[in-house]
Amino acid sequence: MVFDEPEAPSEGPFTDLVSWLRTAGGKAQGARQVINEWYSTFPDKEGMVLSRLHGRDDNALIQAVDELHVYHLLSQHSEPVYEEDENSPDFRLYNSSACMAGVEVATLFASEDFGSEHSRNSELTTAINARVHSRLWYLHFRVIRWARKPSERRLAEWIQRLIDDLPAPTPETDPDQYPTATYSTDDVDLEFSFIPRSPAPSSPGLIKSVVALGPMIMLWGKSDRRLRRVVSDKAGGRYDHRAAPFAVVVSIRDPLCDGEDIIDALYGAETVSIVIDNPGSAQATRKMNGVFARSPANPEGRNRRLSCVFTIKPGWWPDGESNTTLLRFDNPFAERPFPRNILVPDRHFMAQQEPNGVRMEWRT
Repeated sequence: MVFDEPEAPSEGPFTDLVSWLRTAGGKAQGARQVINEWYSTFPDKEGMVLSRLHGRDDNALIQAVDELHVYHLLSQHSEPVYEEDENSPDFRLYNSSACMAGVEVATLFASEDFGSEHSRNSELTTAINARVHSRLWYLHFRVIRWARKPSERRLAEWIQRLIDDLPAPTPETDPDQYPTATYSTDDVDLEFSFIPRSPAPSSPGLIKSVVALGPMIMLWGKSDRRLRRVVSDKAGGRYDHRAAPFAVVVSIRDPLCDGEDIIDALYGAETVSIVIDNPGSAQATRKMNGVFARSPANPEGRNRRLSCVFTIKPGWWPDGESNTTLLRFDNPFAERPFPRNILVPDRHFMAQQEPNGVRMEWRT
């Protein structure tokens, strides 16, 4: 048993994933049940995974859950052994005594810029929800300028006075007429919009969060570059593969990483080659910077020990529902193909060598 059920589930607000998972109800309860089930059969070596599950670090917790999840998937069609020796990947997969393949698990987190801005906004949302209350209005805020953290008490008092002075909304109130206001100090400029609650809570005990929507974060986090580094670090040079296929399974926890980023990271960033003074010669191609790309130093292809990469969809969380999408991306230059019956993907990105290059296509 990893997590016990709390006697009285908390409704928050929560400032970190660890607290939510241990004390909340709803989806957190489903997550605890799934994690307990996965861990009950996991061959934990010296309690390494359990110590991360019981720790206070959100990222370490997520990585431990990712390893449990991959073990759960692998054990359906093989006999995975965890951290078998000092030279093994995370899992060696057996069929009786025969080693069929090796698998390493990695987690792609959001960029530090995204994480710090998200953390800043979450802290401010939590502070407002703890201090400001209204039966009639929600609020949304947008950060216009942020020099340093404002006084949470003064900000909350300003919002509360403003909300208390607002007239009661009516069904005829047009969205264009919803109240707005800007909080400006030497520290910040914050723009607030107020949205009618519909219906308004019937009693003070039913009033929960006042912040309906925090600020959107618009960042281009270069997810393909970071994914390329993560996979390259796990590509297999330091492992004893026992002449077996090898794959990396990446849990995508970066909300900005999409399918195009994954393909660019593995097969090279898309570009256009063109002969000067000949516009008609423009041709789509890929740079030689992919994990699986050819290069002058590696004319037969990079990382040939790595058979393929699997990705688990962005933002997944185990909560008792079947909500995981598994994608497979093949290395067209791999020394050994990864078995098709160990991890069965929802979609398969086939990359195959042909006389004129590499043909790539999706298959389901």
